Amino acid sequence: MKTMERLLSVLLLLILSAEVQAQYNYTITNGTITITKYNDPYGSEPVRSVIIPSTINGLPVTSIGVRAFKDGPGLTKVTIGNSVASIGDRTFEDCYSLTNITIPDSVTRIGSVAFGSCTRLTGVYFKGNAPSVGSYVFDADNKVTVYYLAGTTGWGPTLADRPTKLWNVHPALLQSQ
Repeated sequence: MKTMERLLSVLLLLILSAEVQAQYNYTITNGTITITKYNDPYGSEPVRSVIIPSTINGLPVTSIGVRAFKDGPGLTKVTIGNSVASIGDRTFEDCYSLTNITIPDSVTRIGSVAFGSCTRLTGVYFKGNAPSVGSYVFDADNKVTVYYLAGTTGWGPTLADRPTKLWNVHPALLQSQ
């Protein structure tokens, strides 16, 4: 039964991956992809999460561009693929339903106001070292806590004026995120 469940999970992931990839506009520069716009097929209904893929058509997604997800009121959770190094300015600004986001260890830079006015945002989970951040990254996000893993570096008591806290998660669980 476990084998069947795993197979179904993989098939579902492949189907969802294809669907999610079709929701993005992007540019290709030097063999890498920057997502420039998320085409929200659900409007403002806050019922789903989005996985930003590591690759699209075999090319690595290395950045999420300026305002790519801005005004995405229906997003509730975002998981970013392991190839993304940069999150642009105002990328997730005004995503009012966004409650948490998982950021891979590949991310080294987060732009200004990247999560501004995500007023329901409570957790930003980092798998790697503290990134460089622009100004007002969490503007008007008074509920957010930034979580980081043991063994990562660069973390202080705050990141962009928001409190940080050790993320106590079993390493095996990280593989599924």
